Amino acid sequence: MISLDTSGDIRISRQAVRNAGFRPGNKVAVTRSGENSFTISSASRVSKNTESARYTVEKDGRIRVNRNVVSSLGVRSRRKTMSCQAESRRITVSM
Repeated sequence: MISLDTSGDIRISRQAVRNAGFRPGNKVAVTRSGENSFTISSASRVSKNTESARYTVEKDGRIRVNRNVVSSLGVRSRRKTMSCQAESRRITVSM
């Protein structure tokens, strides 16, 4: 459900994006949810005062998150593997 693309960006699979209810063109926000995790949720549900990065679900149905952006939000990667949990309008990624 999660992988790194050739540039090192974090790629969320179509299946996880679909399971969360997002479609191509939807605006999403990435926010820190813990020391080793971040959450992707609908951009309209995240206050503009909250530190976040905004992305658009790509035409292929995936979300690609720049790893440097995740680091700038204060999320640290302690594991070599990542996991994600997709639920209604939210994807949580643990690193």
